[in-house]
Amino acid sequence: MSTISVYKIGTAKGKLSRDAEVYRDVNIDNGFTYARDLPKDEQNCTYYAVTEDNDLQLFTIGDQVIAKEGTMLFMPESLANPTLPFQDLKTCLEQKGVVKVKALAMLPPPTQVNPV
Repeated sequence: MSTISVYKIGTAKGKLSRDAEVYRDVNIDNGFTYARDLPKDEQNCTYYAVTEDNDLQLFTIGDQVIAKEGTMLFMPESLANPTLPFQDLKTCLEQKGVVKVKALAMLPPPTQVNPV
């Protein structure tokens, strides 16, 4: 079983902030997890995959994170290849759109202020 850290962020502009703190770790039990499988108490949050360069890439409901040989990979839903999580690391990395990631980031929904 692998885990990936989830950072809580205040903005999704640019890169993951150096002072961002880990909010929680998420288990990747069977080698991969979909965005829709993330904790249900955070359904209104927007998730991002954090690349090795700290860039933020939108992580939507059908996208996956795959744990392969100690490496975390982001696989967009558009690849639509159900066997890819079971392939070797080299095969996965050869797919267009697959990116190495080191974490996820969670952007909470904006808070509404009621006018007085």
